[in-house]
Amino acid sequence: MLFSWTLSKLGVPDKGKCCVQCRSCEASIKCEDCFHFLCHKCDQQQHFVMPFHQRFCWKNGFFEPLDPTQTVCSDGNVIHWKPVVPAHPPNSCPNCSESKFTTLSSNNLCIFVTLSGRYDLYTPIFRCKCGYVDEELGKAMHQSGFYSTGRNSSTFYSINLLDSWHFLKRSSPGTSLQALVSALELFGASRGRHGPINFETTKRVFFEWRFHQYELGRIKGEFDKGCPACDTTPVAVHIDGNKKLYRYNKVGRGIRNSYYSGGIFACDKEVQYHVSTIQNLKTQVRIFLHLFESLKIGFQIET
Repeated sequence: MLFSWTLSKLGVPDKGKCCVQCRSCEASIKCEDCFHFLCHKCDQQQHFVMPFHQRFCWKNGFFEPLDPTQTVCSDGNVIHWKPVVPAHPPNSCPNCSESKFTTLSSNNLCIFVTLSGRYDLYTPIFRCKCGYVDEELGKAMHQSGFYSTGRNSSTFYSINLLDSWHFLKRSSPGTSLQALVSALELFGASRGRHGPINFETTKRVFFEWRFHQYELGRIKGEFDKGCPACDTTPVAVHIDGNKKLYRYNKVGRGIRNSYYSGGIFACDKEVQYHVSTIQNLKTQVRIFLHLFESLKIGFQIET
């Protein structure tokens, strides 16, 4: 029974199936996220700001994945179009204080990496009725859940992806970032989105984002409640557990400062000072206990 249900899900619709939106044109696209069969006009209207939905067309009796920048006419021809990444518009226009903007597609094609792999998508521009155009790409993408390494970067990573990799890395320390990047490339290719994901950029973005989260946690006081090494859920504190095994003496760049500013690693002088302080406290406690016992014995003799 379950297998028959699977087959029925994969079955292409009969010729002449109507679009569920307009009810007048023949459907040529299936969206797995909307659970709808759509014509190319309704597809563009529905997915202009929802480019991360997985869409399919059917040819020769089989479903074929569509790139987000492709749609299919009723005659079966694949045409190019320009959906945009959803982003927050400005609060108001600096010229006329209007709060309503028209979302348009720019000619800026950027790379977006999510849990579903790589997407090549156009960024939005926001136009006011007075003629003002807002193209603050970096800030808009950051406010919309994407992270990049710079103001003018053309590659953005989903915060959900970075969060997921952080918790996966904590739960499965043996999993490598290279394996994750390869898996994302394969998953994207299986959905019709071909293209490499730069490993070095991914690693840099993840480390910078984690450093920002660490600084944010310090501001919020989240790291003042326990030791990161001996907590109930400790993180690996050895250099090989955190950043693999870099042989700094054999490379030309030398030793770099820790991202965590003494939060996990401490220099030898600070450790020795801390140990000496503890030893002095122990000595003072012993002297105090000895004096206390002497006073206690003297008091008993007098009484």
